[in-house]
Amino acid sequence: MFTYFHNRKLKYNKGQLAPFFIVIMVAIVIMAMVTVNLSKVALTKTESANAADSGALAAGSIMANVFNSIAKQNAQMEFQYWTFFTSVSVSFTVAVGALAVAAATACSLYGACAGDVAANIAWWTMLAIIIAVEAFNIAQNYTLQIIKEKIGVEGRKSAIKAGHQFVFINSGIGSKLKEGSQRDDFKNFMNGISHLPTYTYSWQDGQGRAHSVTSTVNIEEVDKFDMQATLLPALSILALVGTAIGLTTIAIPILHMLCLCSSIVTCPALPACGGAVAALIGSITALASAWAGISPTGAIIEDSSSGALSAIASMWIYAWIDDIDHDRKVEVRTNQHHGGTDLGLWTAQYPDTYSSSRVDFTGNGKIHPPKLRFDSSIEAVDFP
Repeated sequence: MFTYFHNRKLKYNKGQLAPFFIVIMVAIVIMAMVTVNLSKVALTKTESANAADSGALAAGSIMANVFNSIAKQNAQMEFQYWTFFTSVSVSFTVAVGALAVAAATACSLYGACAGDVAANIAWWTMLAIIIAVEAFNIAQNYTLQIIKEKIGVEGRKSAIKAGHQFVFINSGIGSKLKEGSQRDDFKNFMNGISHLPTYTYSWQDGQGRAHSVTSTVNIEEVDKFDMQATLLPALSILALVGTAIGLTTIAIPILHMLCLCSSIVTCPALPACGGAVAALIGSITALASAWAGISPTGAIIEDSSSGALSAIASMWIYAWIDDIDHDRKVEVRTNQHHGGTDLGLWTAQYPDTYSSSRVDFTGNGKIHPPKLRFDSSIEAVDFP
C-alpha cells in the first residue's frame, strides 16, 4: 500500500494519511492496554503493601499492650513480694527473740516459766510463718500463671488474629467480590480466622479467573520468663518444720518441767536444761537460715514447655519477672495471585505480588523495672 501511494503520490492525493492513522491507532491501543495492565499491577502492589503494613501494625499494637499489661502485673508481683518480705521478717524477728529469751532462762529455775512461755510463742509464730510462706507461694504461682496464660498466650493469639484480619481487609478483596454469595463467603472466612500462622482466601471472578490472597503472621511465643526467685518454700519450710518439731519434742517439755519444779535440789528435769538450751540454739540457727532464704537468690527460667511445678512442690517462690525471652517483633507477609486476562492479541499475565512488613513493639518499655511504654513502629518492609 505504501509503495502504491509512493509511486502515485504526484497523481493521487486522496486518503494519503489513512495508513499512518491506522498504524498510530494500533500503537495507541497497544500502549493503552499496556498502561492499563501496568496500572493494575501497581494498584495490586499498593494494596498488598498497605495490607502488610496495617496487619503488622495492628498485631504489633496488641503485642505492645500485652507487654504493657505484663509489666503492670509484674509491678504488682514485686509489690506483693516486698510486702510479704516485710511482714514475714517481723514474724521471724519475734520468733528469734522469743527463742533467745527461752535459751537465756532455760537453766534458771525461777525463770523457766518465762522460757516456757517464750518457746511456745516462738512455736506458734513459726507455725504462722509456715502458713504465710506457703500461702504466698501459691498466690505468686497463680499470678504468674495468669500472666502467662491469660495475658501472654491469649494476647499473642489475639495479635495474630488481628494481623490476618487487617491484611485481608486492606488487600482490596472487598471491591473485587460480587454482591451476594461471594461477599457472604468472605464474611464467613473472616469470622473463622483464629491464630494459625497462615491463611489463604481464594475466589473466581465473573470471567472464571482465579484469584487468591495469602497472609502469614509470625510472632514468637510468650513462654520463656526469666524469674527472680527465692529458695522458698521447700528448703526453708523443712527448716521451719524441723525447728518446730525440735521445740515440741525437746525444748518445750524440758522448760515445762523446769517451770513446775519447786526445789532446785529435787527437780529431776534440771540436768536436762543443757539439752533444752542446745535445742533452742539450734532452732535459732535454723530460723536464721530460713529467714535468709526469703531474699531473692537469682534468676531462673520458667519455660511453659517444661511444665510448671505445682505451687506446693516447687523449690522456690517467684518474686518478680526479670525479663521475657522474646524478640519483640511481628512479621507479616502477604502474597496476591490474580489470573491473566485474554486481550485477543495476547493474554495478559499478572505476576504474583509479594509484600512484607516487620514491626518492633519494644518502644521505651521494660519488664523490670516495670516501664509501661511498649509501642509499635515499622522497622522494615519488603524484606526477603
